[in-house]
Amino acid sequence: MSVNVAELLAERDRLRRVLWDNGFRRCDVPACNCDSWHPHGGFYARFREIDEAVGDHNGKTLLRAVEEMCAELSDLRAYKERTEAGLHKLSDIASMHGDILDDEMRDLGLWRDPPQAEVQP
Repeated sequence: MSVNVAELLAERDRLRRVLWDNGFRRCDVPACNCDSWHPHGGFYARFREIDEAVGDHNGKTLLRAVEEMCAELSDLRAYKERTEAGLHKLSDIASMHGDILDDEMRDLGLWRDPPQAEVQP
């Protein structure tokens, strides 16, 4: 059986590129000397970025904190859509009738207080 050294080296280099492209780096800790590849970046880096962006979880898991932030964002988006729709209605009514009072806006369902975000001490 003959071994083609050039093909083996090419395959080794290809596999190293796969590791490198997927966020792995060769261990460069002199005291370790494991001559292995370790994950850097990728999932772990994104996870740390999210964790740092969320900040203090107030005793919640990171997942729960992100879920709550998404729910707040959803509430704010819904409020924005209602506000834009209300402004459109208000513009139509004002163009037909002139000035509109706050009570009339409430009666028409155009006045809603914005959702309140939790204030952290």
